[in-house]
Amino acid sequence: MLKLLARTVASAGLIALPLSACGGSSSSSGCGSPADDASPAVTVHALDALSALEGRPLVGDDVWLSEALAADGVDELLIGFWQRRTKGPRSKAAYTATVVVTDGPAWVLDISDQSPVTRRREPGDGIPAGVRTVGGSAGDLYLALWNRGGTVDDATGLLAQWREPGAVTW
Repeated sequence: MLKLLARTVASAGLIALPLSACGGSSSSSGCGSPADDASPAVTVHALDALSALEGRPLVGDDVWLSEALAADGVDELLIGFWQRRTKGPRSKAAYTATVVVTDGPAWVLDISDQSPVTRRREPGDGIPAGVRTVGGSAGDLYLALWNRGGTVDDATGLLAQWREPGAVTW
């Protein structure tokens, strides 16, 4: 029943379209609604319900999110939440990291003792040499970065360092 509810919430439009579906701007028809503004909260709560039903952390194949919507949710966290003054990873020793969707977008993060600075990269732009990387499918990255499960490539343990300071709670 909860799985059906989670899928119904998603299909009823209570979870926002990715900005790419809004022409890159939330001012297009059908975008920028209160449901769009609540998208991260609604999506995460629906995923929490599904995880409770399954009795385990979720993986990308468990979720109904399209690649575009999941990538938009990753962007929302990295650009929207983590660049705020109180959210996102911090480090006394500055470093650069990347988050890479397999066959999709990537983000370069400059981590220091201040708010992270995140830049979007397009597929094929290449990843700077010598940076620490977290990668995987858009769905798995969405789950992992929002602390909801996911299976990602994280050879240097970035997620463990980011989990607490990057957590978004409502």
